[in-house]
Amino acid sequence: MRAGVVALTLAAVAAMAGPASAEAAGPYCPRGMFCVWKGADFTGRMYGSDQAQRCWSGITAGMSMANEMTHAVTAFEFSDCTGANFTLEPGFDTANAPFPIYSVRT
Repeated sequence: MRAGVVALTLAAVAAMAGPASAEAAGPYCPRGMFCVWKGADFTGRMYGSDQAQRCWSGITAGMSMANEMTHAVTAFEFSDCTGANFTLEPGFDTANAPFPIYSVRT
């Protein structure tokens, strides 16, 4: 019985203390936009747009990206939406792109 009381007391103390560490909040990209950050892990200058159905260039070697649009967006390695690419579905992001991003098709 005494071991059960000690275990219950330790469980109660742990519950009052809360989680040991808070999780990272993740990138902030406004709803309805895609966002590309110059640095990995959503750091550095942020580029973004809410314009759909176009090739958006002018990004200088982005290394992380988030998609808060209502449809998938595709990132490309060249500024004319060609070359290697990857697609992010709505609500997804990547902290480390597989290549520098120079354009995005929305």
